[in-house]
Amino acid sequence: MTGAGTPTTASPTVLLDTHVWIWLVEGTPGTISERVLARLESAAGRSALRVSALSAWEVAILTRKRRLQLTRDPASWVSEAITRRGITEVRLNSAVAVAAALLPTPAPEDPADRFLLATAFSNGWTLATRDADIISYAAVAGISVLDARN
Repeated sequence: MTGAGTPTTASPTVLLDTHVWIWLVEGTPGTISERVLARLESAAGRSALRVSALSAWEVAILTRKRRLQLTRDPASWVSEAITRRGITEVRLNSAVAVAAALLPTPAPEDPADRFLLATAFSNGWTLATRDADIISYAAVAGISVLDARN
């Protein structure tokens, strides 16, 4: 994959990986670097933050498996987190589903990661993540990534 959304040309629109979305909404200190947090807040001010509907699914799954504890039920949390200023929900569509299935190897095996990568690439957006596997793959595949670790 090359073209729109190459790592050297960061898009002003940022797609949040599920963990980055959770940490941004929950205000979890130390999980997102100050530099990246400032960039996310700037994107929010321009209404240029996106979250995939798949991330809502992941939040519910993680809560059900007790790998994530929220202060309220997942449906309420997701509803409020999606309406946060500057965040827009991105619905899944067939073009992204096909792109996720056809990512060049060695793409991550996790279907959620594949959908997020395909969504970012298909729209020419930057994907904000701390996931080392996604960051490594994106660099090879020409997908713009905002490394939330630094």
